This record gives sequence, C-alpha cells and structure tokens, in this order.
Amino acid sequence: MDLALTAGAGVMPNVPGVICERCAPVAQGPLAPMLMDNQTDGMLRSAAFELETPEAVQVFLNLWGWEPLVMAGAAMRLHLDGYDSDAHSLLEAAAKGNAKHARWFQVEQASLRTMDGSYGKALDLLNETGEKDHPCWNLHHGVLAQTLGRKEAALEHWLRQVEIEPEEPMGWKVLGWYYMQESQDYSAAEALMRRAVERFPEWMEFRAWLGGALHRLGRPDEALAELRAAQSLDPIDEEFVDQVAEFIQQIEADQA
Repeated sequence: MDLALTAGAGVMPNVPGVICERCAPVAQGPLAPMLMDNQTDGMLRSAAFELETPEAVQVFLNLWGWEPLVMAGAAMRLHLDGYDSDAHSLLEAAAKGNAKHARWFQVEQASLRTMDGSYGKALDLLNETGEKDHPCWNLHHGVLAQTLGRKEAALEHWLRQVEIEPEEPMGWKVLGWYYMQESQDYSAAEALMRRAVERFPEWMEFRAWLGGALHRLGRPDEALAELRAAQSLDPIDEEFVDQVAEFIQQIEADQA
C-alpha cells in the first residue's frame, strides 16, 4: 500500500476553485469567514444537487453575490459535472467584470484548461499572469509542467510554491507527491514531511506520509510511530483512516 497514492486530493491534485487559506483575501466582507469554515470548504464541488447543475450553481451565485471564490467553486462544479463551456464562460465573464481580480480568474481558467487538455491555452493564460496574481500560481504552473512531462520545471514551481506560500498546504501536498511518486526520493520526502508536520501538526495526512517515507527508507519502527500518531489526528476522510490502519497492519505483519 502506498498512502501517497490515496490521500486526500489524489495522485495529482488539480485545485481550481479550492478555497484555501492564502486565497481568503479574495473573499470580501462577512462572506470571508463563512467560506473558510471547514463545513463550507468545497461546498460547490461536493454538494449533491437536486436541481440540474447549472440551475443549482445559479442559486449559489444569487445567494452570495458573485463573490470571486464562490464563482471559482461554481466553475469547478460545472466543469466536474460536464458543463465545460459553462465553466469557462463563467470564469471569462468574471475576469471581464472584475478588474481587481481579473488575473486571479485567469489563473483559475488556466487550471481548468489544463484539466481539459488544452495545454496551449493554459500556458498562454499563465504566461499573461505571475506569481503575485494568485497565491497558487506556482502550484498550477507546476501541474501544467508535470502534465507536459517537464518534471524539472514542475519541481521548481512546487519548491517555489512552498517557499513563498508556506501556509498553503496544497503546495506541500504536490511536492510530497513528487518526491514519493515521481522521483522516489524518500530522503527528500522525509525532510519535507517533517517540515510539513511541524507547520501543520493537526494534519493527519502529512504525519501519515512521513510514516510512508520512513517505511520506504527501511525504518519500520519509526514509520509505525508516525502512523500511529497520525491516527490520533483529525481525518481528511474515512477512507484514508482505513488505509492508514491497513498500512499499520501490513508493517506489523511484516515484522512478525
């Protein structure tokens, strides 16, 4: 079992519409703390709509006044449900109608274009913006580079993401994925996850991934200690909790 393949956002997290801590300044007024509530995070991406998706998204937009983060989440939900043209039209309209956050919306568009396979359009959008225009610019640029097979460029962007936005956990996630899966540099993964655990001590997946790196390095006792410690932290989802328990059982069986 490899926890880096199964934790949270998956093998290669694509994160347009993610309501992250570093994107919070985009939300304005009393809506900002509401969007940052754990129960609200990702609402448009996970809600089970009784209405058809476009109509349901319109309800969200009407309720919350076309806030940038809500619009990004709405575009993601449209895209996930197969309404690709609607998703792009929404973000394009948002960019044209909100000069203050136009470049922020362009980065969100670029991420959706990457998911579409429209890599040239994604690159054009990112080249028109920069890392000061969106807290996750390097994250998205790295995902595009990785998709195009430019692994060294992806690594550079993700290292930069962690450097300039250390409080945004998605950067740590993709960089951890890179070390564990792409380069299989488990020593680098261990060092990175120790830093992540120190910065995000309540995050179960970082502690578990540290255990996974230690296991790959042939240090099962240390791995077990970290995995058991991870079990006491708040889970990201029940599936991951089960996977951690199975991983512990596997290591214990190997030691028997």
